[in-house]
Amino acid sequence: MIVSLAEQATFPLLQYLTELYELDDAEVERLQLITGYEHSAATNEMAAFVRNVGRDRAQPHVVRQHLMLQKHLEPGQLTPAERLLIGTFVTTLCDLDDYERAFEAAREAAKPKPEAPPLPIEETTYRAVDEDGF
Repeated sequence: MIVSLAEQATFPLLQYLTELYELDDAEVERLQLITGYEHSAATNEMAAFVRNVGRDRAQPHVVRQHLMLQKHLEPGQLTPAERLLIGTFVTTLCDLDDYERAFEAAREAAKPKPEAPPLPIEETTYRAVDEDGF
């Protein structure tokens, strides 16, 4: 679900880029692949890679290189449009993952904790103290 939300975050950017700028057909196809426009194989691969290496190391040029190694993209230079879409995907994915973890942690913290039963003093290493403190 989170991956599809990250894909959806890139769709308006793809539409913006293709409507306002003259991009060649090959670049539009690469951008569609990066956004999961036709199928999600590349975006699922990107999500797995980003979650594996972390937000700081998942820079757009590193993610594009990974997609090339996995045969999703042909070798080539990272274009400004690819940088924008990959960066948006990575940021959205990581932010949603962080939000989900925080939400689950808050939910877990809000659950009532069972109270531990009292432990008899005989079962501890403490000694009973009389009223005088000795």
